[in-house]
Amino acid sequence: MKTSRRQLEDAIERLIDLLDDVDDDSDFEPDPIEKQHDQEAELTWASDVPPFYVVAECARRKAKA
Repeated sequence: MKTSRRQLEDAIERLIDLLDDVDDDSDFEPDPIEKQHDQEAELTWASDVPPFYVVAECARRKAKA
């Protein structure tokens, strides 16, 4: 059985409505890849952290374990 364009449009519309119901945001659009990368960079060590601090922190965590 061949699916008509109208059937596909209706199915897509139902799926979009379902997504809107799930996330409660009808205008949800994911961040572009570039922005996602920038947000991840904010969660990593800042470049101004001295390397010895990172080594000391790793040693401290290893000693606790």
